[in-house]
Amino acid sequence: MRKTMIVLTLILSVLCAACVKEYDAPEGVSSFAVLIEEGETGDDNDRIAFPDDPVGYRLTIAALDETGEVDRDYDGKVVLSVEPVGRLMEGQASRLIIENGVAQNVEVWLESTHGDVAVWVEDAGGLDVKGSRAVGASPVLYFDHPTIAQTQRCDDFESSALRGDFAEIKVAERDVVVTNVRRDGFYCQDLSEPGGQYGGMYVYTHNQPTGLEEGMTLTTLRGQVDEFFGFTELGFPDYQFSTVKIEMPEPVVLTALMTANDDGMEALESSLVRVEDVVVCPMDDQYTAYDQWRVLLNPDGDCNEPLDTILVSETAGIEGVDPPSMVGDELDAVTGTLRYHYLAEPSWMIVPRRASDLE
Repeated sequence: MRKTMIVLTLILSVLCAACVKEYDAPEGVSSFAVLIEEGETGDDNDRIAFPDDPVGYRLTIAALDETGEVDRDYDGKVVLSVEPVGRLMEGQASRLIIENGVAQNVEVWLESTHGDVAVWVEDAGGLDVKGSRAVGASPVLYFDHPTIAQTQRCDDFESSALRGDFAEIKVAERDVVVTNVRRDGFYCQDLSEPGGQYGGMYVYTHNQPTGLEEGMTLTTLRGQVDEFFGFTELGFPDYQFSTVKIEMPEPVVLTALMTANDDGMEALESSLVRVEDVVVCPMDDQYTAYDQWRVLLNPDGDCNEPLDTILVSETAGIEGVDPPSMVGDELDAVTGTLRYHYLAEPSWMIVPRRASDLE
């Protein structure tokens, strides 16, 4: 039997050798060397701070042939990017012309960059030139992970600087507390954020989180940063938490003047808020279809005027709360987490946690 196996092995080796076809390596550019001449790279134990402002680098980029030597015959246009997550600074040219195989003193500015990344170079071609698809990458740049506030803060109140990124959120050694557990996710708030601005985040889990309660703190949080009708949320999340509870944050009291300022309200998105001395407006189709109903912020205002009201949302599952029977009632306060939906009218809404949030 052993002799037969040896013979079969020899036969297969001969047959496989006969199947091998050798190809000559293609001539011309095969890859790119991307050297960092100036700029901080960090390491796994000493990361570069998440860039609130653009971070600059000076590079040398060289086209290499199949032997690894500089291809001095290469003249072309390459595409620059930051991979796997990160961005070139707005206004930074994403295409670069290389002549005689080398480009020196190339300035590249990065923003909204996090985690382990590299500057990526590709001979992608264009409308008039067919690229070789040769690529190259810089050494790894080790950026720190963003806090909730760094994820939330953006010039456009209906977006996020990290929209579309899979991000690890910096929660270790910070007090990131769960403030509101819902049927499809939970709200959390970073109490370590100075001033509390942009410290809230909604984590969309697609179903009710198991074992998670208000007051518990997160020890790990990562997921896909996305916008749901202008509301920033973290989807497809991976999270861990401590069952030791800490004191909940005091809700921020909103006024009609504050709710009219979208940029100011954005800084409180997903945080605990409260409105006081409000009147329950008549129910309309928005309540029937979406479980959203208005309260009047100013007794002299008009329930039909969005700027005079704020929505209360997701109360259908709260025992003892029947909004139609409350029409015209004066409430001392409504407390909950702040949510946004640009198709709602008004767009800002409060999501109570329990019946006692409606006083």
